[in-house]
Amino acid sequence: MRHEIPSKEFFKNNREKFTAKLEKNSIAYFYSGEEQLRNGDVHYDHRVDNSFFYLTGIEEQNCKLLICPEYDRYKLALFIPDSNPERAIWEGAVITKEEAKEISGIETVMNLSDFDSQFARVQSEVDSLYVKLNGARKNHSVTSGFNFVDWVRYNYPALNFKKSRPILAQLRTSKQEEEINLMRKAIEITNKGFREVIAECKPNIYEFDLQATFSYVFTKNRSMRYGYSPIIAGGKNAATLHYVDNNEKLKDGELLLMDVGAEYGNYTADITRVIPVNGKFNSRQRMLYQGLLDIEKEVVAFVKPGILLKDLQDLTVRLTTEFLKEVGLIKEDKEVKKYYMHNVSHFLGLSVHDIGVYNEPLPPGAIITIEPGIYIPEEGIGLRIEDDVLVTETGFDNLSKDIPKEVDEIEMLMAK
Repeated sequence: MRHEIPSKEFFKNNREKFTAKLEKNSIAYFYSGEEQLRNGDVHYDHRVDNSFFYLTGIEEQNCKLLICPEYDRYKLALFIPDSNPERAIWEGAVITKEEAKEISGIETVMNLSDFDSQFARVQSEVDSLYVKLNGARKNHSVTSGFNFVDWVRYNYPALNFKKSRPILAQLRTSKQEEEINLMRKAIEITNKGFREVIAECKPNIYEFDLQATFSYVFTKNRSMRYGYSPIIAGGKNAATLHYVDNNEKLKDGELLLMDVGAEYGNYTADITRVIPVNGKFNSRQRMLYQGLLDIEKEVVAFVKPGILLKDLQDLTVRLTTEFLKEVGLIKEDKEVKKYYMHNVSHFLGLSVHDIGVYNEPLPPGAIITIEPGIYIPEEGIGLRIEDDVLVTETGFDNLSKDIPKEVDEIEMLMAK
């Protein structure tokens, strides 16, 4: 098996929690996603929709889930692609009904070709339909979720729409033990990648050489994809927050920022480290880096249940402002945004910027990032240090504490 996934009991419990929050006389619909065309007849690798996976464990494309708690014939129905022997010759067999039942714990599994007729029957007995729309933005192509909504509006205009995202955000804010274990594994694999890259880094190689090392280490450890596009940014490139070209030569005397996370079991790590390309921080680099590291440690130590993400942001801004004044980069508090302009934290899980309840106190089980930064483009310096932190009953557990970030440890590893 390519990677582990949670047990079918995990998915069953998620469905029960979700269903319990639905209003009466309603049903819910989820879709696993479809293959996306890259160019010609070549498609991108399929990555299952997060919420569909969270509720079923199925990773196959073109699968649908109906949750219909008041329907007399069944309460759940999973629809999988019809068997196609000719396509199986080229692309392999699709998931079987027996396999789908075993993974998901859902007993009613039907062919996808049966969906339209089944939906017609189920919807006739309810008033509302919960749907998950995947955050379409201006100039983005229409997603399959919106296509389904249009289809329903045309065929069943009396049906009211409700958003499933708020329910899912509430459920996914706090991670369960099986999820935490998968995220520990993703972080462990990411650690292996960072240690290989730190040892390999030297002047005059390219950013993409180090990306290739990450890719090799991740694949060897059963992580078949990154959780997001990796950032391998030398020198001035690190002052661009989401630099992903990764195609320039690393220069002697520069710093290298790497923001990388392995995905395992559909859960992702999100780690950032900064190292000196030649293996030694110069005095200014060391001073700036150590200052940021001290800020990062203080913010991590502040994590505990009951605080808001805003509290972490306020603390980070205050500490960063004090440090930038101390080193002479700013004089007024308001100038801090010139060198630090992003949030310090976000939820982490099935997505790198995972859904969750962002304006309520953090509960035990939440996994968040802590990632302060200082960016000085006029000096060709971009610094960000990022760890993945679990909120516990009494405080925090830094899940990525074993990934090197101390100055002496980094220099020692690079000297070997």
